[in-house]
Amino acid sequence: MVDGIDGDLARLRGLATRFGEVFDAVSDRYADAFMIGGMTIYAARFESHPHPAAVGMLALGAALIVSYSRARIEADLTKTHHEALGNLDSVFGIASRDVRLLIAAIGAVTGQCYIALIVLGALSAAAIGWRLVYLRFRHVGTP
Repeated sequence: MVDGIDGDLARLRGLATRFGEVFDAVSDRYADAFMIGGMTIYAARFESHPHPAAVGMLALGAALIVSYSRARIEADLTKTHHEALGNLDSVFGIASRDVRLLIAAIGAVTGQCYIALIVLGALSAAAIGWRLVYLRFRHVGTP
């Protein structure tokens, strides 16, 4: 929750900058990587499931690609496409960062990091697939 407040506060006070937005996005990706890395280490040390490092790497890769896909798609959308699509939550709402953080928090608090990593990876992969299919068949962006 605290992470989202800084950008909102900057916008409300008229202090938001493009650098601040990029810096926040980059620091969010590092935070995600450290969080998923920590969950992977926990799963490897304290849980008895097969291949926790592989599960952690897949979850991390998918989580980072979810964020990249959103940034890339938003950068490619023209004003006309934004208006045609309306609320972009239909494309971006699945596996948002808030949802991923909630899943990670539940996994960490319950000591079920391995299961949380699987859910994070699967949900992120589903979101990536949904975005690509949606955009492909809605003919959004450059052909």
